[in-house]
Amino acid sequence: MNLYQFKIFLPVLFICTLIYFAYSDKALSDNLNNPINPVNTGNISFYRDASTSGVGNIKFHLDNVYVGSSNKTFLFKPSCFAYGTVATTRLAGSYKFYAKADSGDAWNGYVTIIGGECTSYPLRGKL
Repeated sequence: MNLYQFKIFLPVLFICTLIYFAYSDKALSDNLNNPINPVNTGNISFYRDASTSGVGNIKFHLDNVYVGSSNKTFLFKPSCFAYGTVATTRLAGSYKFYAKADSGDAWNGYVTIIGGECTSYPLRGKL
């Protein structure tokens, strides 16, 4: 690079740097004010314990919205988002859940999603 090219390159680099930092600061402030951020969202991970093994596939709904289905059962509590669980991310708060098996068995209740955390919720068979 000769001196002439350097004299042109330096101001262009300076302007690009200013633009980068100007937009980076804006993006940071927008993320802090965004109502849907990691502090306000949490995860729920539904899983089936072994007592639900005879009911077939189970479909899960959260506030009347389908979130997934599972035909896998667990002997022990799996990690959040493990294969075979039905997991989703939502705003922190309480939600009504409904689950229905191919056999016709059904479960319902309320779950609480805590911001920044993952809650594992077991679905147990009828005793």
